[in-house]
Amino acid sequence: MGNVGVKIKKKASTRNREKLSQFPTIVRQKVIISPDSDRLLDSPLHYYVGGDARQPSSKYMPKPKISIIIPAYNAAKTIIDTVDSVRQQTINDWELIIVNDGSTDNTQEIVEAISEPRLKLITFTNGGVAQARNRGIAEAQGKYVAFLDADDLWLPNKLERQLQALEGTPEAIAAYSWTYFMDEQQDGYVYHSSPGYQYEGDVYPQLLQGDFIHTGSNILVHRQALTQAGGFDSQYTGCEDWDMWLRLAAIGNFVVVPQHQIFYRRAVGSATSNVGQMYQQGLLIIDKAYRAAPSHLQYLRSRTEANLHMYVASLYLQHGNDSLQIKQAGQHLRWAIAKYYRILKQTYMLKLLIKFALRYFLPTVAGRKIFEKLRTAIATDNPLEEVKSNK
Repeated sequence: MGNVGVKIKKKASTRNREKLSQFPTIVRQKVIISPDSDRLLDSPLHYYVGGDARQPSSKYMPKPKISIIIPAYNAAKTIIDTVDSVRQQTINDWELIIVNDGSTDNTQEIVEAISEPRLKLITFTNGGVAQARNRGIAEAQGKYVAFLDADDLWLPNKLERQLQALEGTPEAIAAYSWTYFMDEQQDGYVYHSSPGYQYEGDVYPQLLQGDFIHTGSNILVHRQALTQAGGFDSQYTGCEDWDMWLRLAAIGNFVVVPQHQIFYRRAVGSATSNVGQMYQQGLLIIDKAYRAAPSHLQYLRSRTEANLHMYVASLYLQHGNDSLQIKQAGQHLRWAIAKYYRILKQTYMLKLLIKFALRYFLPTVAGRKIFEKLRTAIATDNPLEEVKSNK
């Protein structure tokens, strides 16, 4: 790993090397129909879609500094805006790999119509977001890798600032920024800002307690460090980002860009709103994380479990539309306090208790309306409007 230019804390395990060696095999699955015939290809259809000819990528494009990977499943409504946020970046030395994960809408046709020579499209049968990202990693040529979900957005200086942070901190393997949450409402979106975390260096203890990265669309990471960590674990269908960040933090340092640069869209009906599944996956990630965690950090488990309950309660309060879901939010709040009573000192926990009281003690419709008005009142002004005005 000496040629990475960063310090890696541990050698890759044999298991991780074996796991990564499977990536080329995954990429060569017979899953794509040729556009010119009905036969199955031995490799996915992959080409740069912005040129006049659809030529295989490796022969015609120089290696970029950054590979951007977008896993896309039925992303027709949002993929254009997401790609535009990439094309508006203030640095240009990148390639964009869109992994069409078996979409049944017209995502592929929309991407094929984009005139962008740095864009490569590969299509597979549906395998889930973790597998789609791994397939993108297998195609990546850049020294660094960034992930962007097909419904999320970046500020124009996101890559530039994170790249500066990484190159200015040789011991770091990954850079992260702060996040704007785009919460869908009936009449548009309400924006909220994540806390301004200042965790840097060895962030493993902090990540062990909760995913302060917030979204898979955040980090910029050395590709070789990502490879050593073993790729995304495709057995998980939720919280797989957190699992990946934990394994990266176990082998190298992180650096923060103190700016809100990522727009994390939380739409009703999205994976985030499948709260029960998210909770079960979170428990699995916690079990896996603490099996790998050193003995001197095992005492943090109760805090981690309390934070998970608090997060699940917040999702039930945000997306819940009936009394049962509100009661489930209350149950998770009680479990959080039981796991770690000092969580009551956190401002966010106190806000959740107030929100729960509003939703529980008032009639469903009235409570929901008051809740939404409060969320709107404390929301951030639309940061995208400021970006547009500065163009």
